[in-house]
Amino acid sequence: MGALNYIGVEEARGLTGLRLVLTQGIPAPWGMAARVLFEVKKIPFATVIQQAGAANEALVAWTGHNSAPVAMYDDERPRALWSEQMMLAERLAPEPALIPADQDVRTGMMAICHEICAEDGLGWNLRNLIFEAGREQGQVMPQFIHKYGSGTTADYCKKRVNQILGMLGRTMEAQRARGSGFLVGDSLSAADIYWTAFSNLMAPMSDEMVEVPEYYKAFGIPCMAAVEVPMDALFEHRDRIARDYFDAPLRF
Repeated sequence: MGALNYIGVEEARGLTGLRLVLTQGIPAPWGMAARVLFEVKKIPFATVIQQAGAANEALVAWTGHNSAPVAMYDDERPRALWSEQMMLAERLAPEPALIPADQDVRTGMMAICHEICAEDGLGWNLRNLIFEAGREQGQVMPQFIHKYGSGTTADYCKKRVNQILGMLGRTMEAQRARGSGFLVGDSLSAADIYWTAFSNLMAPMSDEMVEVPEYYKAFGIPCMAAVEVPMDALFEHRDRIARDYFDAPLRF
């Protein structure tokens, strides 16, 4: 797909099928992952504009949210959580399956996704480290801090980031030992997609894979400064997943 063709909220409200609200111009990890989930499954969608930091009043009136991503399908309820979007994608296109059929493997994958995407997860704590770096540099982002700030310390965020990255590294090592190139099971799953999308916040992929604004690339500096675990295998994994499964180059 490459570039996205954004439409406004009012036009989107008149459509049926899947409409995916994304932040224009920003490859934010939750939005990137949602987009790729639907693209891997070849589920067509209209892309609805959300503007970072703006009131997005028309979007709130439609979805109840002023953030992205939000998935709207026909007249069903808004799906603003990563887990809801993942389940919607799996329901609309069961193949290729991104949620393992084996219950034990599925449970492990869900746990990994939660540690990457959920509150107090990898993305949450990386974002707080970015906020802290902004405060130290006098670049205050009050609207974002009020909305997403958790009140936790930078030391706590660093601890959680390294706990989660350490877990991912051990998981990848165990998978390689059994001959698998994926985070769980023996095929692509949502866990691979979420790790690939969220790792881009830490160390952006090449522009041939994802176009990243220069200011956004700077977010990776405080993120990587906090990392105390080996990352080569995890970044090699994400680059392969993006190369093999993303419809590159992704432009937002």
